[in-house]
Amino acid sequence: MNVSILSERRVFAPFGLAGGENGSKGMNLLLSGDTITNVGSKNTIDVKKGDRFVIHTPGGGGYGDKNKRNEEKES
Repeated sequence: MNVSILSERRVFAPFGLAGGENGSKGMNLLLSGDTITNVGSKNTIDVKKGDRFVIHTPGGGGYGDKNKRNEEKES
């Protein structure tokens, strides 16, 4: 069977705004027996019975400086 993936934010993390930190990058993995292969963000691969295709979605970027938020809470 063929599996296709068309995804983004696997190389560059989602960016934060207004001083917020970047989010985490995603990852697409093929688990075949004892082998783990990163298939990248855009690809078509052949899979066999028992293979697993794992998609780690990217985390969103933050908004605002976390240190300023902490200072506001303490005030």
